[in-house]
Amino acid sequence: MAGRLYFAYGSNLNLEQMERRCPAAKPIGPAVLHGYELRFRGNYGGSGVATIAPKQGSHVAGLLWELTPACEQALDRYEGCPHLYEKQTVTVWDRGSQPRTGMAYVMRERFLEPAAPAAAYYNSILKGYRENGLPMVWLRRAWERTVREVYQRTEQVNEHFTRPAKVSKGRGGHDR
Repeated sequence: MAGRLYFAYGSNLNLEQMERRCPAAKPIGPAVLHGYELRFRGNYGGSGVATIAPKQGSHVAGLLWELTPACEQALDRYEGCPHLYEKQTVTVWDRGSQPRTGMAYVMRERFLEPAAPAAAYYNSILKGYRENGLPMVWLRRAWERTVREVYQRTEQVNEHFTRPAKVSKGRGGHDR
């Protein structure tokens, strides 16, 4: 099979789910994307789903797959590409410290509000981390960062709506 290389970092790490979505896909092995971080951002329904974003000094653990054209089309539909996610070319490093260039799905900018993932979605990613021997600390950090971001946004919104409104004074010192 001479297919396209695909770097999975979210629910497509889960081997059982990928078997259902893309039965002809072949797992190549674990890989690391340097200079990026894993994030959870809101999808169409507002639930958090995984994406990656550039961040110096950070890393994203994932799994490199070889896809057939039919598998790639199935993943495009599953990922909502090109509306929710778009494809980007990335260079990852495999366990043998060899660079490999492939494709990754990256959430489009208009969907980048922090949002916590549903438990079932997060657990499917966690299962993929375990199945592929990936460092779970990176997944936990993404979860914790997202929770902080959601909390901070909530505090900002609450502060905005709980501040007393400024009242302008008209001539003669009376409130309007």
